[in-house]
Amino acid sequence: MKVHKKLSDLLFRYLLFLFTIVTVIAVIMIGVYMFQSGGPSIAKVGIKNFLFGKTWDTSVEPAKYGILPFCYHPYSL
Repeated sequence: MKVHKKLSDLLFRYLLFLFTIVTVIAVIMIGVYMFQSGGPSIAKVGIKNFLFGKTWDTSVEPAKYGILPFCYHPYSL
């Protein structure tokens, strides 16, 4: 009985480690994709205006992409 418990504990630990590694790799891949896709837009607008701008309006020319309200709004409720 003790050997079976040790084996199942070991299997669980390795399986949990595998899922952790897969999750970390997936998050890194999502981050890389987001920077690749959004990089040209952020470069056009400027990182300062993107992070600290207060207006998100894509209907005007040039478009304004300010992400600050999206960052602090969930915490202001």
